[in-house]
This record gives sequence, structure tokens and C-alpha cells, in this order.
Amino acid sequence: MKYKQAVLSENVIPQEVSANKLRACMVCGLVKTFNQFVVFGCENCPGLIDVRVADRERVATVTTSLFSGLVSITRPLDSWVAKWQRVARLVPGCYAIAVRAALPEDIVEELEEKGLQVPRTRATAAAYEYS
Repeated sequence: MKYKQAVLSENVIPQEVSANKLRACMVCGLVKTFNQFVVFGCENCPGLIDVRVADRERVATVTTSLFSGLVSITRPLDSWVAKWQRVARLVPGCYAIAVRAALPEDIVEELEEKGLQVPRTRATAAAYEYS
């Protein structure tokens, strides 16, 4: 089944280039600024962030600055990198190559209760040793 190619939106392009201002969604790895997550939420993860409430604490809980690498995907269905990173069916944007954090268990349970599938991240905290 061929999926329709999504259009790149300004909402998913990080508005800051400073690494300390960027955060990654802990579910899909989409990288944006903290304020972009507050205003627009995560386009790949409906129900993760309620943009009507602008809950900054929730954004801080479900996103992280602990990620490695960055890849920009403009045409996910045509990109071998998008397939390799498992983001080919997600919106075009910037993605973390590895996310070094995991969603808190209560958030995972909350999303599963809502009937939302919570995919496991490509890399989790367990994959890294902290010293």
C-alpha cells in the first residue's frame, strides 16, 4: 500500500539551531524546540501533548534534550535513511538518531488506556551507560 507523501510544515522545523534549545519526542524522536512542542504538540503522536492546555510540565515529561545526532527527512517515503531510522511513515521533519531517555511508565499506561499504541523508541536509556 502506497502512502500519500506528507508536506513539510514549518511547525516541525526547529526554530532554533542551538543544541541546548532542542528537544526530542520520547515516542517518535521528532526534534523541535520546547516552545514548538508547547504550541503545536507532536504531529506524530496525537494525544501525547494537549496543545489546547499548553501544559509545559507535560512537554518537559514527554520530551528530552538527551538525544544523539540529528537527521532531516523531507521525503520520508523515498528516503532509505527514514526507513533505516523507522520514521518513513511519520511527518517530514528533523529526527533524533538515538533518544537516550524513555517515557515514564505512568505516561505509557495512560496512553495505552486511551487506546493509543506506544511504539518503543529506537534507542532507550537502557541502551546507554551513564557514568
